[in-house]
Amino acid sequence: MFQADTADLLKPHRWFLFSWYWDFQSPDRHDCGELRINDGGVPELRGEPDVYGGAATRADSPIPPSSWAFDPKASRQVRLDLKRAAADFKKAGWRKLTGGWAAPGARKPFAMEIITPDADSNPRALAVAEAVAADWRAFGLQTTVSGLTPTEFVDRLSKGTFEAAAIDVNIGLDPDLYPLFASTQVASGGSNLTGIQDVALDRDLIRARAPGTLAARKAAFSVLQARLADKQYVLPIAFSTELVVLSDRVQGPTIRELGDASDRYWDVLTWRLADGG
Repeated sequence: MFQADTADLLKPHRWFLFSWYWDFQSPDRHDCGELRINDGGVPELRGEPDVYGGAATRADSPIPPSSWAFDPKASRQVRLDLKRAAADFKKAGWRKLTGGWAAPGARKPFAMEIITPDADSNPRALAVAEAVAADWRAFGLQTTVSGLTPTEFVDRLSKGTFEAAAIDVNIGLDPDLYPLFASTQVASGGSNLTGIQDVALDRDLIRARAPGTLAARKAAFSVLQARLADKQYVLPIAFSTELVVLSDRVQGPTIRELGDASDRYWDVLTWRLADGG
C-alpha cells in the first residue's frame, strides 16, 4: 500500500489548449486577428471546468507558471466579463436573437462546433470541451461538441476543417512553442493548427528557442510571452498535474518535474527496494 506521508510525488505538467480558428467580426474567414481575450468578446467566456479533481492550475499563457521561462509580468489574467463580452459583440455588429447571437447580416443565430477526442481516447479533453460549450450556450452562443475518434480528429485538424478544438498538448520542461505558432508549421503536416502567419511572432519564437545564457533566454521568452498575451492566438485553459506516487520502499528517485508521465521510467536504473528486514 502507498502512504501519502512517505511517498515521493513527481509532477509532469501539461496544458489543455483551446484552439480558436475564427474571427467573430467575419465568421466566414479563418482569421484569429480580431479574437483577443483581453478585448472582451467571446474569449471572455472561457470555461473553468472542474474536471481535473483539483490537480490543475489556471492557464493564461501557453507557458506553465512553474516553468523557468514563465514571466508573471508578461502574463495577464483573463477575467470572465459577460457584460463586456455582450457589449463587444454588439459593437462588432452582432445581434442577440431569441435563439442566440446572430452574426452581422445573418437572420439566424450563429452555430459553431467544438471538436475534441472522444471519451475512449481522451475523456478529460471531452469533459473540458463540454464544460466550455455549456458556458458559451449560457451566454447565447449555439455550441455543440463532437467527440471524434483519433483518426477523425487528426484528419480534421490537419485539414483545418474546424472552428474550435479542445486539445491536450505536452509542452515539456523546456517550452518550445515554435511548432505551435511558426509560419513554417502551417503547411500540410505541420502543427500550427491556428494557421497564423506572423513574421514578428516567428522572430520571437526563433529567439526564444535559440541557445544562450539563462538570463538571455528568459528575456527572449518574456518578449514572446508578452506578444502571445497581446494577440491571444490560442486560449489556454489549464495545466494539469499528474502525480506519480512511490512507496517509501523504493529508494533512488528524487522529487522533480517530468515532461511526461512516462519520463519517470528514466529513473528506473536508480531504483531499488529497501530491505524490509
